[in-house]
Amino acid sequence: MTKHGQAVGRNRSEARGDQAETGGGRTLLAFGVTVGLLVCMFTFTAALVSVMQWSLSSDEVTVVARRVDPAMEAQRIVQSDAFARGKGHYMNTCTACHTPEGYGMQGLGLNIVLGAVSSNSSDQELADFIWRGRNPGDSSNQTGRDMPSRGGNPALSRDDVHDIVVYIRGLEAKAEAGM
Repeated sequence: MTKHGQAVGRNRSEARGDQAETGGGRTLLAFGVTVGLLVCMFTFTAALVSVMQWSLSSDEVTVVARRVDPAMEAQRIVQSDAFARGKGHYMNTCTACHTPEGYGMQGLGLNIVLGAVSSNSSDQELADFIWRGRNPGDSSNQTGRDMPSRGGNPALSRDDVHDIVVYIRGLEAKAEAGM
């Protein structure tokens, strides 16, 4: 019996050791699964954020940039080649009604820096508006004056008009940044 008792005792002891190792293995396995799930969750989140970033339009990116740091956004726009080209086109075409600073002339041209038309429009919508103009009979016309297509300058190309939009966005960004 002693041999049997020792054998049984040893088996019980070994059995308890196996259970302890198995229990430790289970804990390690549970920890590994948890870490694996967390890694998968963070990877999925990063991928989702990446996809969301790619789905922003350029206008939405501009809006986000303005909110983050208006002065930095103003500097970025003002230092661009499109801003310089747009300024030249704007000065030659738009200043008679909207002034060089974009604040407009009473009864002639609206304030395009703080105005609703430019502020509430995407870049493309603003370019399309400048391209087609607005006649005095349009219910949205606030001055009762004609805004001729392309500001009355038929030599302006679509690219020129887009450069004017960049210039207007630069004026808006500078005003927002207090520059």
